[in-house]
Amino acid sequence: MTKGIVAFAGEVTLEKVIWDNVWGQYIFLKLAQQKSEIKIANPFKKFTKMRKGKVGTRFHAVFSLSSGDIFYDDECMLKNWSDGSAGWGLHLWVSPDKDGFHPFMDQSSTEKPEFGLAMVELDDDNSVIDQDKRDRVEAAPKTRRQRTLSNYVAQLCRSSVFQEWVGWKVDDGKRWEEPEVACWLRNYLGIQSRSELDTDRRVADQFHADIRKPFAKWNSLRNS
Repeated sequence: MTKGIVAFAGEVTLEKVIWDNVWGQYIFLKLAQQKSEIKIANPFKKFTKMRKGKVGTRFHAVFSLSSGDIFYDDECMLKNWSDGSAGWGLHLWVSPDKDGFHPFMDQSSTEKPEFGLAMVELDDDNSVIDQDKRDRVEAAPKTRRQRTLSNYVAQLCRSSVFQEWVGWKVDDGKRWEEPEVACWLRNYLGIQSRSELDTDRRVADQFHADIRKPFAKWNSLRNS
């Protein structure tokens, strides 16, 4: 990975593998931390946590084994981070494997396996965000607008790539534009307004499972 686009690169320990009905499939990691970094904030502090009505920062992550083999190479989302006396902690929502199972489930029986982890941050259109440029923008004085799930979906509906995916999914042979895509999405989710994505956990979970993740997979294969 090019240095300027790397959001994180380091050693991590898999502490817990979780699969529940509320948050889906995610993992809890401990980040390797040097003595000189004890009083330094968690490196993921600058990113957005995933919580009700707010999308967590999305990454493409590569987990590698000590042998150098790639164990996981897919999208993930920041659920939470922590720091303090227990060290740097990280919760990541991960993508299921090709059979729909938790990709780290087989590792849950291993005594805290260690991985090398490299991550790049993904923008709403799945392009990689330059971290150097991001830091300069974040340092500039401005009024930050809250990044809600409904805002993200509005941007997604304007994306020509997402419009193409909807046409492929519906398979009706016509060219889809933003108004038709927005209407299709509302009807699919059974909502009157995209703002319901910010207040209804069930709707948000359905969007992530049935729309965002399949689109991301399709777009990844399309660009490979």
